[in-house]
Amino acid sequence: MTTTFPVKPPFLAVTAAKKGGVGKTHLMATVADLLALNGYPFTAFQADDKKRLATLIGAKVVDLPKGGA
Repeated sequence: MTTTFPVKPPFLAVTAAKKGGVGKTHLMATVADLLALNGYPFTAFQADDKKRLATLIGAKVVDLPKGGA
């Protein structure tokens, strides 16, 4: 078992689904935790109406506007 993160930043991780409740926020919170535990800086973005990611990861999350300009 490895104790290091399998990729080196910078990288982009995205989750998307048409249906709610499938684990998108949970998955991104897990990725953020892995980055933080391995000492990598990260910026989290979300385009979700529910805004739960900041509560889960305890870090600043940038809210992206939904839709066009």
